[in-house]
Amino acid sequence: MTVRIAILGTGWGTRVQLPCFRAAGLEVSAVWAHRGEAAREVTLRHGVPYASTDWRQLLDEAEVDLVSVVSPPHLHKEMTLAALEAGKHVLCEKPTAMNVQEATEMAQAAAGHPDLRCLIDHELRFLPSRRTFQRAVRDGYLGEVLHAEGTYLSDFRLDPEGLWNWWSDRELGGGLLGALGSHVVDSLTWLLGRPVEAVSAQEKTAFVERLDMAGHLRPVTADDYAALQLRFAGGIPAQVQLSAVYAGPERHRLVISGSEGTLIWQDGQLTAFRRGSSEPEALAVDPPTALPHGVPNQPFARGTMYLGGALRQALQEGDSAALEPAARFEDGLAVQRVLDATKESLATGAWVEIP
Repeated sequence: MTVRIAILGTGWGTRVQLPCFRAAGLEVSAVWAHRGEAAREVTLRHGVPYASTDWRQLLDEAEVDLVSVVSPPHLHKEMTLAALEAGKHVLCEKPTAMNVQEATEMAQAAAGHPDLRCLIDHELRFLPSRRTFQRAVRDGYLGEVLHAEGTYLSDFRLDPEGLWNWWSDRELGGGLLGALGSHVVDSLTWLLGRPVEAVSAQEKTAFVERLDMAGHLRPVTADDYAALQLRFAGGIPAQVQLSAVYAGPERHRLVISGSEGTLIWQDGQLTAFRRGSSEPEALAVDPPTALPHGVPNQPFARGTMYLGGALRQALQEGDSAALEPAARFEDGLAVQRVLDATKESLATGAWVEIP
């Protein structure tokens, strides 16, 4: 039987997940939208049979197997716990929650439903180039790991005319640190196979006020630039730089250096440099991915296609190994500990140890 999905959220959920999951062979049966006009558009434009502005009613009435929580982060815990209680598999967007306490409750709830798949949407783990990267590090390709770095640079918050929305509000879970910092921290943790032990951080908000849809000027309390110093277990240092106010081509890059060489991942291509040589070696390139019309050709969208295929294989065809790369709720909790420690570092200006 085809896996039926409910998507709770109409941003990334309808722009990317809905078409990609359908293209991967899944059925999007229901969508929750915050506004009535958005719910109507989902029905008319995308042909989703059930759309509602009441997500609790949706969980009660819609016949679905998996719930994808793509709402603002302040709703993640409540929606996830309700979906699990309703007996649904859950795919939760990152950051996992608003804080460690919420993420702990979610991880405990997931552990209490061992028959259900409980995943965090770190879709980049499913890219073939990322999987090759992880295997190379784990197989000792780099020798002793010496240091690492992660970079995400974009201009999507650079326009001062850009409207205020929940992304501008720290109290709703907005900001670059949670949205993209969670991806970079998860990626480095997964690739290195070891946890973050301490963090030091700084951040900046370039535009401290923006107009909302009603034309009212509202304060922006969430970051659009962040820089982190991380210390991983074993004393491995790492640097993370995140900017949504960068004028230039988008850059998404991970680097891990070791005693025998360096591995560089950038936008779907994995390149190696061996010790003593300046000649690059292409280890992996993500194959061309046929994305649905209108979906941007970028790593997150391609990763969503691969994730959709893995969900189909696991839930529809019974191939549980297909979800082996996935981030579980305990992984989301580990990243949340880093994010909470980052906020403490921002408040104190000091390094913060992570339990």
